[in-house]
Amino acid sequence: MADLSDIADALRDTISAALYPSGTAQASSTGFPVQVYQGWPNPDKLDIDLKAGIAHVSVWPTPTERPGIDHFPDWQTLSVLATTITATVSGQDVTIGGTVGAAQSVAIVADGKAFAYTMQGVDTLVTVAAALAAGLTATGITASSAGAVVTLALAKKISVRTGGTGTSIRELRRQDRVFEISCWAWAPNKRDALSMVVDAALGANWRIALPDGTYGNVTYKGSSQHDEAQKQLVYRRDVLYCVEYATTQTRTDAQVLIEAVSLQAAVVTTTPTLTNF
Repeated sequence: MADLSDIADALRDTISAALYPSGTAQASSTGFPVQVYQGWPNPDKLDIDLKAGIAHVSVWPTPTERPGIDHFPDWQTLSVLATTITATVSGQDVTIGGTVGAAQSVAIVADGKAFAYTMQGVDTLVTVAAALAAGLTATGITASSAGAVVTLALAKKISVRTGGTGTSIRELRRQDRVFEISCWAWAPNKRDALSMVVDAALGANWRIALPDGTYGNVTYKGSSQHDEAQKQLVYRRDVLYCVEYATTQTRTDAQVLIEAVSLQAAVVTTTPTLTNF
């Protein structure tokens, strides 16, 4: 779930990438060092840095927020973990291979009957094969195991399936929040050069990736300039950007390997009705 700090961090990272495309160990694209962070600057630290020729970019959420109009409440697949276990059929034998992974499952379907086994952290290929053989035997299928091989001596039709888990996500709501990005420098030309890089970076990145796997939509809202503290050699320009993002909920789901259908006899009671013609 993304919150205000996640949005501010994403904006900060976007700005940092534009100012330091080769990494912070290299010179910034403005030609002078810049500190980029979330929150409002500490006045004493700002004063010391500006006098030392170090500019600041601060990112903080304004109180301006409004609920989003639409959201998507249905569960959707966000990601699926790769399955590392394998199962192959050769004649009457099923060979379990690959790498055992907790919460992964293997299913064997033989002559219309099936058994699925979900692996635990202590399992090996040998114990997985043994569990499958025992489970199939309990369903009425003749099965045995030797090492990592399950043998179904009497089965006429055999198929195998493997699967794991994934993450599903749904939106609980959407909201628009305005963020103020302030560019601070010790001279107006430095402030202007810094502001142009910051504004261009945010304007070009109209979608920002968020930690929960969703995206925020970025829209320009305005800018303002503050030179009233020029006697203290503090020059500032604010750019306002609105970010539309979702508050989400996630859950872990297992892939379906076998479908089970239960049919029950139903008693239908009919009540005579009178119809007037």
